[in-house]
Amino acid sequence: MQKFIDQAKGTLDQAKQNATGEIQEQINSSVNKLDSIRSDIKKKIGDFRTQFNQTTKFASEAMKTVNETTTPSMLKYYDYVWYAGIGVSSVYLLIVLCHCVPMLCYRW
Repeated sequence: MQKFIDQAKGTLDQAKQNATGEIQEQINSSVNKLDSIRSDIKKKIGDFRTQFNQTTKFASEAMKTVNETTTPSMLKYYDYVWYAGIGVSSVYLLIVLCHCVPMLCYRW
């Protein structure tokens, strides 16, 4: 009987060692994958920053060029464009109010 008990103990110890080893391998594999993902993310962030800086530089250079080539007469016309935008927006607001105010008055 003792022989079977010792054999069962040995089998359980072996199973415990196998499970522990397998779990440790899975943990190591997961850590390696996470490190790989972390390095990929850092690389992508670096690429994004580079592209963002290039785009920002292009936009600032374009604005600088526009500001340098703008003449005073063009600035005068920009004011007229601004006034036209305000006027068109006001007309739309007037139309909406002309439709909504009668509906509100009708309910009372």
